[in-house]
Amino acid sequence: TLLYEVHLKEFQKEKEGWEMDGFHEKYEAASKRKEQGNELFKKQLFQRAIAKYDKAIDFLGYEDNLKDDEKKKAKELKIPCQNNLAFVYLKLKKYKKAIETCQKVLETEPNNVKALYRRGIAYSENGDWNQAKDDFTKALEIDKNNADVKRE
Repeated sequence: TLLYEVHLKEFQKEKEGWEMDGFHEKYEAASKRKEQGNELFKKQLFQRAIAKYDKAIDFLGYEDNLKDDEKKKAKELKIPCQNNLAFVYLKLKKYKKAIETCQKVLETEPNNVKALYRRGIAYSENGDWNQAKDDFTKALEIDKNNADVKRE
């Protein structure tokens, strides 16, 4: 039997979104969470990746008081987080959650090929063939050379 004794020397709790000062700090925190989510996804630690992507999206969720350039920057980070989150849900076979997450992307960017493709996959796995076909067709209209969509 091998026994380890570990001593915690220091612990610093990360700030919550409401404790952060302004957009820049929230954006940096969200960007960090997205990268952490990507690393966890690569390691197939899907539940932990979900938590990171959710936190990143949460940091970027309150856009009412943002300037136009900040709103644009937030959107450019939030949409990849949502698309990545949808991909994690597909991997976990949580198709309803994948559809809901893709829908959020498509409300902001109706021609987002990744969201259309991933929602199409989720619809297909749920047996909603007509909706899947509609999403794949629209995705191909937008990006005729997308190999993933062509395979479907």
